[in-house]
Amino acid sequence: MKTNIYWFRQDLRLGDSPGLLKACESAQQLILVYIHPTRLQGDTVWGFARTSEKRTTQLRAALKELRANIANHGNQLLELAGEPAQVLSSLADRFNVECVYCEAIEAPEERTDVANIESRGMQVVSTWQSTMFDPASLPFAPLAMPDIFTAFRQKIEQSGVYPRDPVAAPTRLPPPPPGLARVINIDALGEHITRKPAGEDTAHRAVTAYFSTEHPLYYKQTRNQLMGAHYSTRLSVWLASGAISAATTYQTLKRYEAKRGSNDSTYWIFFELLWRDYFRLLHLKYGRKLYLRDGLKREPAATLPARQDPSIEQARLLTWTNAQTPNDFVNAGMTELRETGHLSNRMRQVVASYLIYDLEVDWRAGAAWFESQLLDFDIYSNQGNWLYIAGCGTDPRGGRRMNMQKQIQEHDPDSIYRKHWGHA
Repeated sequence: MKTNIYWFRQDLRLGDSPGLLKACESAQQLILVYIHPTRLQGDTVWGFARTSEKRTTQLRAALKELRANIANHGNQLLELAGEPAQVLSSLADRFNVECVYCEAIEAPEERTDVANIESRGMQVVSTWQSTMFDPASLPFAPLAMPDIFTAFRQKIEQSGVYPRDPVAAPTRLPPPPPGLARVINIDALGEHITRKPAGEDTAHRAVTAYFSTEHPLYYKQTRNQLMGAHYSTRLSVWLASGAISAATTYQTLKRYEAKRGSNDSTYWIFFELLWRDYFRLLHLKYGRKLYLRDGLKREPAATLPARQDPSIEQARLLTWTNAQTPNDFVNAGMTELRETGHLSNRMRQVVASYLIYDLEVDWRAGAAWFESQLLDFDIYSNQGNWLYIAGCGTDPRGGRRMNMQKQIQEHDPDSIYRKHWGHA
């Protein structure tokens, strides 16, 4: 009997997963696996952990929910740790697997994982499924996409193309091969028992709940607020893990507009989803160049401060990560990030600008700290937004240094935010 592996990555769901459907359709037996890469267990080059305990807890909760859904569809989820190529080749040898299916992720480490798997002689079928728009439907090839977001958006809107329709989850999954239950599964350690749900079902409930209120009609007016229950959609955490897809979210948005009407605010939710697509497609065009200190600049980026002595830079970085800078507004944001794993879009820009331009620290250190701390960390959007602030990406303005006093006056004039986080 033909046996395939489906390797879950940033797509922790059964619904709207074209890659999973391909794996199901071409095999009689299916191994479903999530791999915790050992590289995430160490520290970054900047001296702090690659991922926080809060992020790890949330991931395990999402996997717990995915496991239950898979069991309801007649299979089981293996949760293993190690280097992906080694783990998958071991499974392939043991169960005579012909092909590994997975989501395509165009970030350097994730691309290296796939290359390492293929170097061991395994066939890998990667499916692009994380954007609203199918790249093949766009009015330009990925390598010819407009660099400037506004031109990118205008070309799409003028072309009349629409986001792809989500595909349904398989009604039943092919069974696992005999003997799979004997593979040591780290879930057997019982780590998931006390975790709150954070997976596909929870994501759908969160999306449904948000779009059953008036809040989408006021999103544009509230999106720059720093605090409150409904100033943001708070859907990014589900999109980041892949518990729900961008295409499904867009479909829910359009249903809302059909029932409640559309306005600038509902359009702005689409606008933010389009930014998410843009950062993903930009990776298809530029790949590893987006991870260089000077990004896409042919010459050293004029917007970046001169390189500092490493010991000075490290000391300044620590004041930022520990919320001990001379700026209480920045410290409040950094405290919120460390304590909750969340930070508003406005404060992300504020603290990023301060690190780059006031503390004169390499922007990649800040991007790494966000990876470590943010519950909604998404490699594409994180890298794209830090490049944007640093002036090393495609933004024609070449950097976004913020006036800290102006930001305080506009967004926290009465020190409510600073007081809440103990910095006023």
